[in-house]
Amino acid sequence: MDKYSIRDDESGLVIGYCEDIIGFLDYYASREKHFHEITLSGLRFDEAFVQHCKSARLKIFGMHFSILGQGGDPRGSYYFTPEKPISFYHDITSQEKITMSVSGALHGGPPSEALEIWKQWIIAKPVMKNTWASLSKEQRLGWLL
Repeated sequence: MDKYSIRDDESGLVIGYCEDIIGFLDYYASREKHFHEITLSGLRFDEAFVQHCKSARLKIFGMHFSILGQGGDPRGSYYFTPEKPISFYHDITSQEKITMSVSGALHGGPPSEALEIWKQWIIAKPVMKNTWASLSKEQRLGWLL
């Protein structure tokens, strides 16, 4: 199941969808680093993006990671700048899933209170009513993000 979508900031094209972004939700645990290594696991390129790359070489200078809900709709989007531009060539395909590591900086990521909520909601929506009522003020704000 795809949990994230990745969109090119400049062209607006959806680069693809992936099952996990290892290190993404843990990003703020290591704020002392200017750049952070993340791994896009189970990345499948979007067909429109593949077709664009077949006609022109594309460099990615910034991208948006969107956390997807159970129905595939975006729940939150966060901007990521790669340490070096990422180039894609005509030989990529939408037929296979790959794993790709990239170093860069996450801008305006979710607050730590929201991280735990996101981790839970990626797995499944809450099943009990009024779950938010027992949360602290900070956690309630995270719930709303």
